[in-house]
Amino acid sequence: MAGIAAISYSDALFALALEEEKSDLIKDQLSFVDKQMQENKEFLSLMMHPKIHKEQKKQVLQEIFVKQLDRTMLNFLKLLTDKGRFHDLHEICKEYCKRYNEENNIAVAEVCSARSLHQEEVQKIQTMLEKKLNKQVEMHIRIDEDLLAGVRIKINDVVLDHTAWNKMEHLKRLAINADREHGK
Repeated sequence: MAGIAAISYSDALFALALEEEKSDLIKDQLSFVDKQMQENKEFLSLMMHPKIHKEQKKQVLQEIFVKQLDRTMLNFLKLLTDKGRFHDLHEICKEYCKRYNEENNIAVAEVCSARSLHQEEVQKIQTMLEKKLNKQVEMHIRIDEDLLAGVRIKINDVVLDHTAWNKMEHLKRLAINADREHGK
């Protein structure tokens, strides 16, 4: 669960992005910076280090991101640095994306498959989900060989489990219940 500060900063950034008609760009750039921080823990540590002056941190941000980020996004990162909130960046990104998706009627589906899916299968799943949810669906697909066969789809807190393992577990429960009913 995101903290109040992360929600407040993401709401403010989203409002500014809407005002400047840059909500798509800001989402992409915020996700890019978040990914960079997740992949480069040393840089993130540098940005949060208490003994490095805020002006030095902002100068580093300027030098690294000036050609990659929009002015609004770069200024937002500097604001987080000034306010000592750079450590909230990941949660701010999650909240911004959540708000963006709500505003744009997008559902995010985590699709876990036992094997690599063909493009036709991906399209079929996406079409089915979009019809069922009446939303545009953004799919994140990963392979989990432990599933044996089938797919598991998670959208928010709802899980659609069409895996072989789940079907075997269902059969097992049916057999146990049948045994109980027949006194075995």
